[in-house]
Amino acid sequence: MTDTSAHRRGILWFLALTFLPTWGLWLGAYTVGHPLDDPVIQLLTGAFAPAAAAVVVRMWVTRHGFRDAGLRPRVRQRWRWYLAALAIPPLLLAIALPLGIATGVAVVPDDGVLPHLQAIAVGPLVMLVLAPLYFGEEFGWTSYLRGALADLPLLRGRPTAASAATGAIWGVWHWPLASVGYFGFQPPLHDVLLLIPLWVVMSMLLEIVWSTLWYGSGSIWPTSVAHAGFNLAFSATLGEFLPAEALLAGFVLPSAALVPLAAIAYLVDHRRRTDSSESSVPAAMFDTVGKARSAR
Repeated sequence: MTDTSAHRRGILWFLALTFLPTWGLWLGAYTVGHPLDDPVIQLLTGAFAPAAAAVVVRMWVTRHGFRDAGLRPRVRQRWRWYLAALAIPPLLLAIALPLGIATGVAVVPDDGVLPHLQAIAVGPLVMLVLAPLYFGEEFGWTSYLRGALADLPLLRGRPTAASAATGAIWGVWHWPLASVGYFGFQPPLHDVLLLIPLWVVMSMLLEIVWSTLWYGSGSIWPTSVAHAGFNLAFSATLGEFLPAEALLAGFVLPSAALVPLAAIAYLVDHRRRTDSSESSVPAAMFDTVGKARSAR
């Protein structure tokens, strides 16, 4: 079996093992009275499904193992990428909140802005402590699927395109959440229909940023830290300024804020590819990923 055919087979198995069980569990939990706004239900149903699927595929489908999985934290060698991950929530908030206030979508509470910035203030601690909760998604989507897609002939040598494709699939995976109580209420049908493309766009932008952290660090942990920060620091803080009915704004504002970060990520990846074409791949990268293809 060639690498290409192995990856194609692995991708199909990964998607089946991720989508079918997760969607079934989400629907089942909601049907028996456990809406998905409960963090415990989220953890029990879908949080680690992508990681479980990736383990099965790596061990028994493609048999590529874990040499290129980026499991080593590499904090000492790649600490700058951890700082970059920690900086993402305040950077996003600095863009999204003024934009929301200027457009009238976000509302400044009567007691001002500062009392509602607690999540951002304690964000770095929360991100580092709770990053393992987001490892389940990142190990599946960023570590496995992005790498497998990047090795397909169509996307080989195009890491940003591979990241965007991964993000699009990741966004589709979220779609049922709009109808199983994830938001604490049932959104109107027109909002649900608009959430379908918005979730895809936001996930594509996120994955482009996450993948740059992956390429730079050679580890899945900075992306897990950033994912925790997006959900628990940035989104939680932005939500303090959005009315409950402004559901779509909770996707549009983050997406708008992500655009400049994704552009920077693209430039970083382009510079990295240019540099790597002019010099040999650093030996330290082989210690983490095992193959030069993961450093492309």
